[in-house]
Amino acid sequence: MGGLNLNQVGFLLVTGASRGIGQTMAVECAKVMKPGSLILLLARSAAGLESTKGEILRANDRVTIVTASVDLSEPSKEALEGIVTKALANSSKESFQFALMIHNVGTLGDVGKWAVDMDNQAIWREHFAMNVFSVAILNAVFMATFPETKKFIVNVTSKAAIEPFPSMSLYCSSRAAREMYFRCLAAENPTICVLNYSPGPVDTDMAADIRTNSIDPELKTTMTGLFTSGNLVTRQQTTKKFIQVLQEGAFASGAHTFMFLTKLAWNSRTTLPLLITAVFLAMDFRMQVELDLHMENQDFQNDGSVDDLEDDESGSSSDYYYDSDSSITNEEEEPDHQEIREIHRIQLGIQ
Repeated sequence: MGGLNLNQVGFLLVTGASRGIGQTMAVECAKVMKPGSLILLLARSAAGLESTKGEILRANDRVTIVTASVDLSEPSKEALEGIVTKALANSSKESFQFALMIHNVGTLGDVGKWAVDMDNQAIWREHFAMNVFSVAILNAVFMATFPETKKFIVNVTSKAAIEPFPSMSLYCSSRAAREMYFRCLAAENPTICVLNYSPGPVDTDMAADIRTNSIDPELKTTMTGLFTSGNLVTRQQTTKKFIQVLQEGAFASGAHTFMFLTKLAWNSRTTLPLLITAVFLAMDFRMQVELDLHMENQDFQNDGSVDDLEDDESGSSSDYYYDSDSSITNEEEEPDHQEIREIHRIQLGIQ
């Protein structure tokens, strides 16, 4: 499936757009969108949304921006339809060359308890309502609103969707469910592009929450180490990679696209491919040398076998003969071995 050229007239909807990765993605995508484009920003914090709106307008004042403060922990199809319809009131849907929705909304949940202690049904329900149910409902609204427009849907996912992390049972469970939902969406709708983008270990409030409040000491140590060493990814770095992936379109719709990137890897993004190439060339050279040495050793062994036969003819105290599979055997010779030796001497060209 082809990538998305953002330098067109388009519709962009971003959830969780008041801060963090969602804010940066909204700003960076909006920078290159053409006049006539409409950007709809959703989050709980009205102040945060206004901050994002201001950043976008400073980067590109030719686009229209609509913000809506909404609590997605209590998703309602009617409420979300009303927000989208109101945002489009002064626009023509037919004028948009693409419609892009970025699902960045997400909460970490309680990381101060082990999975076995997560026994409050209300907490589970609220967490899944925010992180899974609202996403599914908003997708339904989005698909119905733009039946003919070229559509791109992005789920900002996590490695936690495919790998368990102690103390993060809420987050891992909801991320796994959410990603599988998007994979199903992609399988059912081959004409739309679904990107499950995993941004890597980004320096956000969520990362700070883990290293401060996680009950798992190993996880806290790991996250603290990434932070203190300066190896967490910045929002700008992962957003730049996200836009590159989206524009190139070199991914399977619905597949987990994992961008595990540290600052060390980012700073080495030019030299790292060269180092990898050098390693493979060195390995290939070593294998070739070992093969040559092996062949030379085989030749040496064959030459040694002929010499042994010649030594035997000269009265050597050791008797050698070739057995049926051409290996050399050293043992006391019996009378009928003489015929075998003569046959092999003829095969080896020994006069």
